[in-house]
Amino acid sequence: MKKNEELQDYIQRLKTHLKPLPPSEQQEIVNEIESHLREGVKHGKPLDTLLTSLGSPAELAKGYIGEYYLSQSPTRPSVWLKKMVFFTTAGMTSPVATVFLGGTSAAFALAAALVMIAGLLRLFGATVPFNIGTYEVPRLLSPLVAIVFSFLLGKTALYFHGKLQAHFQAVHRRYRRLFPSSSQTASTHAHGE
Repeated sequence: MKKNEELQDYIQRLKTHLKPLPPSEQQEIVNEIESHLREGVKHGKPLDTLLTSLGSPAELAKGYIGEYYLSQSPTRPSVWLKKMVFFTTAGMTSPVATVFLGGTSAAFALAAALVMIAGLLRLFGATVPFNIGTYEVPRLLSPLVAIVFSFLLGKTALYFHGKLQAHFQAVHRRYRRLFPSSSQTASTHAHGE
């Protein structure tokens, strides 16, 4: 295969794997990789060596997709869901780690909210069991106890959420090593790392 055909084949396969990204992001990445490869060839590096250093188009795309999801605000449910799906499928241990850490974080956050609701409902006369072991919390103390337990449960949820974010970063670092060195520097500055 001629060099130009080999380059175009690599770029086309990269484009295919970048489909989860917005078109503008896809084009920026493709331009960056094409430029990196053309500059390398221009300076006498063999194209096959440059392509090998980038890794497969699928692996390179995973690095860029991971970086994109890490830079996005998780406030939109669709972005959060795409991020969870991406990192769940990004490696052998990712399904277990992502589901465990994400599920645990969500369960503690839900428990914090439910404890607070139960404490307030009990204060206003609802028949809600509110016990600490065998000790039944007096009705008037329910909100105070609910605040304390909600705080502790919330802190635990944040702890597991932090571990989940650390896992995402670790997965991303594994793929990021494939980026051309100029894009690592540019993306570090762009994302304020």
